[in-house]
Amino acid sequence: MNDFKIIAGPCAIESEKQYIDICSFLYNNGVRMFRCGMFKPRTSMHSFQGVGGNLGYDIANRFIDTCDENITFVSEIVRPTFYFYEWIKEKVILQIGARNMYNYELLKKIAIKWDGDVLLKRSFSATIDEWIKAAEYLRSWDNKGVREVILCERGIRTFETRTRNTLDLSAVSIIKNETNFKVFVDPSHAAGRSDIIKDLCCASKAVGADGIMIEVHNDRRRALCDGNQALTFEQFVEIKEALYD
Repeated sequence: MNDFKIIAGPCAIESEKQYIDICSFLYNNGVRMFRCGMFKPRTSMHSFQGVGGNLGYDIANRFIDTCDENITFVSEIVRPTFYFYEWIKEKVILQIGARNMYNYELLKKIAIKWDGDVLLKRSFSATIDEWIKAAEYLRSWDNKGVREVILCERGIRTFETRTRNTLDLSAVSIIKNETNFKVFVDPSHAAGRSDIIKDLCCASKAVGADGIMIEVHNDRRRALCDGNQALTFEQFVEIKEALYD
């Protein structure tokens, strides 16, 4: 793959078989950066909350054992006490989810403790300036700060109801033109539906994004979270061909 990167995988780890089956397919199709959702902050307490850190970490490491090349996991951090010692920094990009973009104490703790990379998702109603200022928390400790901050546009909340959120691609252009942050786009969470993901991926590349973050599932009808926005294996191949051929 060229400089335009793909982060892909299921919304969350549901089981060892599910995760390794999906990631093995993606690995065989050139993906080297994988979604690794162990914790799933959800609006409803009755929704699937993830398998947790211990089981998720074990499953991720079993997948590592099946790979011949170096791979990277993108895994959400929800509390400051986890990950800092369990993970090797070269193997993981810490993801700060939309709900935690405003959690400045968490951002400061990561900046002090973590010297790897961080992907910061834009919050639901955050302005671009608020998003940039949150990112600055992560690298404000100079040598003690994180190695690289990657911003991720995942859609913002508007009055529109035909999509889950409204994907703001103008934010990508502004970030690229006015800062030195890398920017990824998550069209899966923006759209909430799989039928328009390919178009949004192509538009993200056209507007100058450094990469995309997409959800892929081997049986999305039975997915424990966000099945409607997950891509099938066939849809993923179509998107890869559209982006690189």
